Amino acid sequence: MRRTTILLTLVLAVLQCFAQSWCAPGAQWYHNYAYTSWGDVGYVETHYTGDVLFSDSVCQEFEYTEHIYSYQSNNSFEAGPFTMLTTTSPGIVHIWTGTEFDTLFHFSAVPGDHWQAPGDWTFTETRIEVTDTGHVALEGRSVRYQTIDLSFDDVVWVSDTVYEGIGPVQMYLNIPISYQVMIDGGYGGLRCYTDEEVDINRVEGPCEIALGVVSMELEGAMDIFPNPCTTQATVDWPSGTPVEQCTLTDASGRVVRQWNPRTLTAAQHTFSVVDLSSGMYSLQVRAKDGVRSGRILVAP
Repeated sequence: MRRTTILLTLVLAVLQCFAQSWCAPGAQWYHNYAYTSWGDVGYVETHYTGDVLFSDSVCQEFEYTEHIYSYQSNNSFEAGPFTMLTTTSPGIVHIWTGTEFDTLFHFSAVPGDHWQAPGDWTFTETRIEVTDTGHVALEGRSVRYQTIDLSFDDVVWVSDTVYEGIGPVQMYLNIPISYQVMIDGGYGGLRCYTDEEVDINRVEGPCEIALGVVSMELEGAMDIFPNPCTTQATVDWPSGTPVEQCTLTDASGRVVRQWNPRTLTAAQHTFSVVDLSSGMYSLQVRAKDGVRSGRILVAP
């Protein structure tokens, strides 16, 4: 057994000389967690734990843990840690989907290039398309980025910016989980990123969210159904929450609908979407106890 362990260690060390890691040592991410169907909110903590030998490849191993507050039970709990594996070739990062390695990031792609989103959703076609590329100065170094559209059946679900070595800003690092969560109205926006050289804080206050009803006010929790929708949608926020403003914006940030607070006295509000073009819309509800946000997909 010891001889086998030493042999595997030597093989891994040799392969690492030729392998590439797409992220930096010590990389750590904090993402928002929002799963609105169940009223669960919180944050996701992800660590790059190192390289492992898997399926004849040197893989980057990540562990992520979900720190969750449930509005249904009024309890905090953790899920995980879960494991994510990626491999890296020049300009391309692949993720292990459970059956194969599939393209996660493609930093050599140019505007117009596209590929099937990783994962297996048999009931819909998911696609990632690059719309723009460039470089940005980050902590004294030039970082390549690309803007992408993630679409379901040719309807853009989310537009995002992906930074090389860091990942997406709006979605989770694990993109397959991202679109499973987002179809229910949640989102995984990046809160903070750190490694041995870079420290990025995209939110005010701590990267970890103190879980509780009041402290989660900016992370939001509300149910939107049906989602996707074609004729009308209903938004449901916690009962007894006085609403001060409710705004619907399109993918460009343009306000397309705004409601008078006096019409929003109930804990549930249904509105028509027949006059809206198909695509992704953001709904923001401002109440006395904070702001809740969600996404609505208007289907063709």
